[in-house]
Amino acid sequence: MYTFLWRVVVFSLAVVVSASKENTEDNNNFGIDLQASWAQIPFKLNLLESVASRNESLYLQVLPKIIGFVDSNDSDEDREPDVDGGNEISDAAIYDEVLRSLSLDSIQESFVNFNLVNKIYSPRVQAHFKYYNDVVMPKYQGKLTESCSIDSFGNEADGVKDGKFPSWVQYNDKIYCSPDELYALQTDSKSLNEETLPFDRVIGANTEAPLLVLYGDINSDSFISMFENLYLSSKEGKLRFVWRYIPIQDLGPEYLGGYGVDLTLKRTDYLAVDDRNIKEIEAKSSKKTSNSKKLKLENDLNAIAQSNADLHPITKDQLKDLGSKLVTFIQSNSYKAIKKYDLLKIVLNDFPKYAYYISKLKNQKQFPFVNDVIEQNRKIGASEDSNGIYINGLSIPKEQFDLTTLVHQIESELKVSNELVEYGFTIPQTKKLITKFALLSAVKESQFKTGNSLMGDNENRFKLYEHEFVPNAKDKKGGVLFFNNIETESSYLLYSANRQEMYIGPGAYQMPHGQIPALKENVHDLIFVINFSHKEQLKVFFAMAKFFLDRGIPKQIGILPLIGSDPRDEKLAQLFYFLAEKGSAKESLGSFV
Repeated sequence: MYTFLWRVVVFSLAVVVSASKENTEDNNNFGIDLQASWAQIPFKLNLLESVASRNESLYLQVLPKIIGFVDSNDSDEDREPDVDGGNEISDAAIYDEVLRSLSLDSIQESFVNFNLVNKIYSPRVQAHFKYYNDVVMPKYQGKLTESCSIDSFGNEADGVKDGKFPSWVQYNDKIYCSPDELYALQTDSKSLNEETLPFDRVIGANTEAPLLVLYGDINSDSFISMFENLYLSSKEGKLRFVWRYIPIQDLGPEYLGGYGVDLTLKRTDYLAVDDRNIKEIEAKSSKKTSNSKKLKLENDLNAIAQSNADLHPITKDQLKDLGSKLVTFIQSNSYKAIKKYDLLKIVLNDFPKYAYYISKLKNQKQFPFVNDVIEQNRKIGASEDSNGIYINGLSIPKEQFDLTTLVHQIESELKVSNELVEYGFTIPQTKKLITKFALLSAVKESQFKTGNSLMGDNENRFKLYEHEFVPNAKDKKGGVLFFNNIETESSYLLYSANRQEMYIGPGAYQMPHGQIPALKENVHDLIFVINFSHKEQLKVFFAMAKFFLDRGIPKQIGILPLIGSDPRDEKLAQLFYFLAEKGSAKESLGSFV
């Protein structure tokens, strides 16, 4: 079964190019779409999976809203009219009602919308469809045709068309084709339970109750009636059931968003990547093109955006400063009504059009500063290989980068942030704390502290050593203040300085799991970020620090003052650093005992 399901969820994607060529030279249009190998799925199923796959506990809460039946537990104001007959509700109305009923916070709603727009879980729906076509129908097609053309009462079955059955229930290898038949359903405690599949969601809390399978088209009236019947019985503990989606209507191919296409153009003179005579090319430009050249990026953003003139070429000399000028333009931002991020998106989304105007920018006040920053980054190792997406200093490898990986990483970082909030930090404090220790520059750093890394080319995301407190330093203030030094203090005199021996030598394999090797080096550290005005936080710090120091655990203990809403935090932090500069770390800490 699992082998089959693995085959189900492996699909291919295809880039589809469609062209529309007019007789006039200015209207040569084409479109590029990413087409999946599976058919388009109904909006209701996309919405259901977008919500439920984000939070499985919401499945039964959102389901009645989407398929249109009334749950007896709903309050009057939460009840939706039963969708029966011709009273069809628009997709937009269903979406609005679902989000209103869930009352999600802005973050959770954003993730749901991301899943919905990018159809992240459409392959899961397609797995339902493929299982139905490849496994269920070959087994039950004959029995369905024989049993479901008319129901058990001799009435003509509703909805059966072209050999497709909109809803039916399988139980004990028997088929129930209509809502009326379900009222005569008799369950047997000795029956053989249907095997659940990885995409199944079991409805019903009584684990001893028999399990039924409902195959149904979400847009079928008979399905809604059958679902409601089974749902009410499951709430009473009489049975459990799973709903498996079935394909009825062909909605055409599925087109996916959120992907980029590398389109290599034959005409590349706007980047001047060849040796053609730029002046000769410019001379051939039309009057309309000549007029568009008079526009300036710092004043005429809308006019440039709406211009249909040919792309203007730039020289190789102009090309070398293009990046610096773009950064300076965004940082300066003469368009106060547009946020810097939005301005950057506008330019990058149509960069070939804006490249010429960027190259013509002059007298940028921040240009020297931007170049200085670029040069500093270059000196510490920044290069083209450092380009990429960094989230709180954590890079996503190029070979692993795609839309879903990006979102999963955002979710992971959000989880860390939420955990810090649970510990009592505010959101601004959490952001500042993570950013403080994050790898801020896009640099591949293979060495740690001394330039020697035990494990090789590991990247160091949180460079704590760069934020260590240095007494009487002129270029920086504050930072992490450590109270012990593994390398110099007598308490650690008998520890070994041999990294090889301590980490991968024979003795290392005999250490209990989780124990820190007794290496005489400042490798491991534990940093407490606390509000000095908060007595309980200080108590926890002193208790933990005493535990580590008394037992000689080779871990540096550090403290970083956190400035909160209490005005005493800042004054106490200043006193803390003042005493550390004039005396010692232990003396400064002693003043808080």
